[in-house]
Amino acid sequence: MWAVGNDRQVQISEGSQRTQRPQHDRGASLVEFALILPILMLILFGAITGGITLSRHNAVQNAAREASRFGATAPIGTTPAELSTWLNNVATEVEAAATGDLADGTQGKSICVAYVEGGTATRLNVDQSGTRTESVGRCLTPAQDPRAEARVQIVARRQSEIDTIFRSFVVNIEAKSVSRYERAP
Repeated sequence: MWAVGNDRQVQISEGSQRTQRPQHDRGASLVEFALILPILMLILFGAITGGITLSRHNAVQNAAREASRFGATAPIGTTPAELSTWLNNVATEVEAAATGDLADGTQGKSICVAYVEGGTATRLNVDQSGTRTESVGRCLTPAQDPRAEARVQIVARRQSEIDTIFRSFVVNIEAKSVSRYERAP
């Protein structure tokens, strides 16, 4: 049985319908898909690179926290050379705990490890190329960490990009962690 109406012919059989499009509708779905495709790609690329950035943020946060805890329980020693070794070991722990997200050459990478006791502080900075520089000072300002007890300060940073079809955004990721030093030097 055939039904005709509004430029469409429909054959009605038991339980099925078949619609035939008029001649002027044939390319409409292709045009609609071409208009929607850039928006879908923008959302897809943004979601994927945004997820990668979130994963990197979590890795850097975890690395700072794990290294801070490691530093709080590792023995320092009493000489400046032993303190230097301790700072290097804690910085290495930050890199290891980040599962590759703070490897040498990572865009915008910087790691600061400090041992603060009373009014004195010694810190180690690791830059993007992996160069380690020891100096006097803290990673965090006294306003950010006002406690007087011996403690370990860790600040880890890196950059990540969120890409879309039309634009790329650079996001700065930063993690801070402070732990009370639990062992006597």
